[in-house]
Amino acid sequence: MPKKIPAVRFKKIFNKWYFICLISLLVFSYIQMRQLPKPYDILPALLEEPQQTETTQQPFKLTKKNVTYTIKPLYDYDLSGLIVSCRYTQGFVNYYHKNWGDVINVKDVCVIWGDNLKNFAYQKFKFKSSSWTCYYHTKNRAAYDQFKTNKFSNNHLLSADKNLLKKMLVAKKGDQVHFKGYLAEYSHDGGFKRGSSVSREDTGGTACETVFVKEFEIIKEGHPFWRRVYQFGKIVFLASLVLIVLDIVVNPVSFRA
Repeated sequence: MPKKIPAVRFKKIFNKWYFICLISLLVFSYIQMRQLPKPYDILPALLEEPQQTETTQQPFKLTKKNVTYTIKPLYDYDLSGLIVSCRYTQGFVNYYHKNWGDVINVKDVCVIWGDNLKNFAYQKFKFKSSSWTCYYHTKNRAAYDQFKTNKFSNNHLLSADKNLLKKMLVAKKGDQVHFKGYLAEYSHDGGFKRGSSVSREDTGGTACETVFVKEFEIIKEGHPFWRRVYQFGKIVFLASLVLIVLDIVVNPVSFRA
């Protein structure tokens, strides 16, 4: 007759494999949700060029967190693209914005569109956003030759509207988005000033678009199933840790057995 596994030992074995499986699920779902969508999942709107037109909007002021900004619209701007990298600019590590009193640049999104989405070349690239720049890199020469830098941009998104902020902050890598507003210069009385690129053909440190956002929409979420799995897995993982801590407190002797 097979020997029974003592209850305490069984609990330890169960907990071990439970956490191995749960952590594996978290890692796998995280990797999956970070993948860029395939070309056949791209919406037709993203194959169109951004629209930049003359604006009638006059310069205006707005105040946020006791800082008053002057916004100078340069052009009306309308873009649909795939987010390949993004960065929340008000986080702890983004101290430049805090030091300069720049609290309306809430997020940077690096996007591609048009011919860059018509084949699988973009999936051979790695994209990364820093405080001011979006970098792209690939070891695949064929993919590099197909990539068009004039259908790729890093956008500094400005807003003081709470509803728009919520929409922008939840946007992630892999999302297909549409936003419109003004390519703009902005400044405040503390001496801070930032301009904007007004051409998709330029490169280097002045090539980023600064967009005062009037509308923002995630028109297709990237890998929603795996994002939900990952979020669920995080909740279960944290709840499990709480239960284990409680078990240690309530049954310290059996835990050490």
